[in-house]
Amino acid sequence: MGGLWAFAFVYMIVPEGLEDGKALLTEYGISGYLSQYYTLILNSIVLMAYAVFLLMRSHNATLKPIENVEVVIQKRYLYYVYAAYFLFIAMMIPIVLGVIRGGRFNDAGAIISGFLAQVIRGMGLLLPPFIYFYYAKVKKTAWKALVVCSPLFLLCFLSGTRMFLLFSIISFAGIWLIENKIDIKKVGLISLLAFSLASASVFIREFRRFGFGSTEEIEQADHGNSLGSNEGLLAYNSMLVHYFSAHDHSYGKESAFILYFWVPRELWPDKPNMLEAWLWRSYAVGISSEGHSSSHAFWGYSYADFGIWGSVIFSLLIASGLSLIDHNVIYQNYQGKFGITLIACMYSIVLIFYRSPLTTVFYFISILIIYNLVKKYVYFNPVEEGDNDRKAEI
Repeated sequence: MGGLWAFAFVYMIVPEGLEDGKALLTEYGISGYLSQYYTLILNSIVLMAYAVFLLMRSHNATLKPIENVEVVIQKRYLYYVYAAYFLFIAMMIPIVLGVIRGGRFNDAGAIISGFLAQVIRGMGLLLPPFIYFYYAKVKKTAWKALVVCSPLFLLCFLSGTRMFLLFSIISFAGIWLIENKIDIKKVGLISLLAFSLASASVFIREFRRFGFGSTEEIEQADHGNSLGSNEGLLAYNSMLVHYFSAHDHSYGKESAFILYFWVPRELWPDKPNMLEAWLWRSYAVGISSEGHSSSHAFWGYSYADFGIWGSVIFSLLIASGLSLIDHNVIYQNYQGKFGITLIACMYSIVLIFYRSPLTTVFYFISILIIYNLVKKYVYFNPVEEGDNDRKAEI
């Protein structure tokens, strides 16, 4: 997890700092500088504290032996998984067609928002590990899982959202890596995959704007860069620091959005907007901002609520959580257990969290709902003593 966190910094922050750092100083003054400074310091706190916490948790810890078990999956597992599989495809196709027809910015109808969008994305993260687990553990043909998941990856690609594609593939790669020992061949395959994704992202970046069927250009703010992600986290956090230099902090109001995000706006027309929506639009003067939102990295909400010291405390909590996940992966031996599917999703969740913690919670809630619906149909039979009749729920 620490490695993924460092990757997120290198991919999402470093290129923007190199290309747009001086421009942010010109546009936002001291706030542009503080945005970059806070991101560097807080990211360092997370990584250093993560290493310390992991060392402390690993002290005197013992490695749990791998259990020799036979995996038993009931038919209802397949019913749920393939029902979600075809539902995901059915819901993604209109989005893809809308993006192909007019691009993400030109065809607002192609975008599904709200709680339903989080459920769709949650399925996109969980389905690859679910499918891999079935084919690897029951059918003993893990390569077929990649074939079955290919339509999901293709739809994510054509939806015009690079992060969605990246997260789905990482969840698949995560369970594959946990289940298999790393060797030079696997490292080479992962490197090739990473290079392919990086190359594809250049195409997606342009394709998602206007699709194939539209040549109309819409003025949109793009604080991104050509080297890595174009999330614009430094730019958006420059807005954040600039805004709260002249206004009081929210003292929990922004983070409290998580308590009522699920309420449809049709039932609550005056429901407050989340930070990513209202702050961006307050700065989007003369730029089309309908349907657009910003992301404020891992420290944005804590800063909006409690200032820099709130972000420092939150960074320490993040480091503790990352070390706990890695400690369990290292010492609990999830090989052969259904919990590995949830652990695999955590690799994607970490990257989403770096970009937008509150959005990550939405994803994670939908993931937990789907996971708990399915896991009761997976069992294992210990085979050491030949007792194949005793079943214990994983």
